[in-house]
Amino acid sequence: MLLKIVAEGIETIEQYDLIKSLGCNEIQGYYFSKPCEANKIIELFNENFIVSAY
Repeated sequence: MLLKIVAEGIETIEQYDLIKSLGCNEIQGYYFSKPCEANKIIELFNENFIVSAY
């Protein structure tokens, strides 16, 4: 059985780099975006702001 790990609460580049180096599958937190209205998600995608952990 393969488990996927999601790290939440990432707020700094240092935290992102550490979690990424540990092989975490998914990363989310204020470093990427604060909570926002659903219609703002399209703007985030258009800005290429979503960063892959790979």
